[in-house]
Amino acid sequence: MIACLTGKLLFKEPTRVVLQTCDVGYEVRISLTTFTHIKSATQCTLHTHMCIKNDACVLYGFSALDEKEWFMRLINVNGIGPQTAIALLSSLQSDALCQVLSQKDASALEAVKGIGKKAAQRIILELSERALSVQHSTAAGDDSVLQEAVMALTRLGIRASDAHKYVTKAYSLCTKPVALETLIKEALRMS
Repeated sequence: MIACLTGKLLFKEPTRVVLQTCDVGYEVRISLTTFTHIKSATQCTLHTHMCIKNDACVLYGFSALDEKEWFMRLINVNGIGPQTAIALLSSLQSDALCQVLSQKDASALEAVKGIGKKAAQRIILELSERALSVQHSTAAGDDSVLQEAVMALTRLGIRASDAHKYVTKAYSLCTKPVALETLIKEALRMS
């Protein structure tokens, strides 16, 4: 899998770019948010995800890692495909999406083309808890370490709200600065 690409921008438009890396031009679909960040650049790094279907292989790219992470969460919601996820991330930046989900604001999601009432409810049902944990993590101490620790615990099957609680408690007991591995181990002991 291609995790990221760094290279020269040969072509740019609001929905796609061609990024040249090692004499190969990769067509990458992007959100309007990513386009805003790279529109004046001649070179960039895009965090990528490749979606493979029967008839196509499409590379999606994001200027920020958190935008890619939200894309991945969205496409894992039943009925939400990559195009809909890109449309949503074009309408709402990652922090705004996190806010909308934590407030369970279905009307803000329904305002995005391709998202109806049922899809909005499904997105909120599956991702609102995750949005709350992201917001809590970024509001406390060392944002990136806390956020990564919560994400690691949720990937291990711990509910996001519980993961946040364990990580926050472990963080308060650890010597600062704290290593990610140490924080995860301490949080797991509390679970």
